[in-house]
Amino acid sequence: MSEESPLVGSNFTADDIDQLSATMVDVAPSRSVALAELIEAWRRHVDKIDSDRARSADDRSVWVAHDLVAALSLRDFVQKGRDLLDSVLRDKVDRHLDQVDSRFLDITEEDARNLVGVVAERDVTTKGWWWHRIPDSGPMREDIKHYAAAAEAERNSSRPPSA
Repeated sequence: MSEESPLVGSNFTADDIDQLSATMVDVAPSRSVALAELIEAWRRHVDKIDSDRARSADDRSVWVAHDLVAALSLRDFVQKGRDLLDSVLRDKVDRHLDQVDSRFLDITEEDARNLVGVVAERDVTTKGWWWHRIPDSGPMREDIKHYAAAAEAERNSSRPPSA
């Protein structure tokens, strides 16, 4: 990886960064991405989720419910990649991820109502802890709640009346 890597200057050596860049993670049937890129993308996604909390819902640049699902899927790919590493590098990655994950925890709260699962249209009960968090404020949070309420209303309207 080039010297422009945001991982340079962190707890990674140049050899570590080369190994993270060479560790390819399947993200689609015919597409792989370097773990170094995925780690940095997770950090950028957390940055964006955080910065959007202070923005207006009228701001067309803010992310919505499905963007959170994409971010959480990205975190899954990071986890998949870190599981491919030897224990020494995996420990370094974990220390780096702890910083980003802590920030994500700071700007989110428990998703007690499984709103993310509704938005994702899948069972997330056995997924990583990050699938059980929603932003604690902002337009994304409101969009998640709106989307989940609309999905619930649709489910209720398709149920037969009770006798």
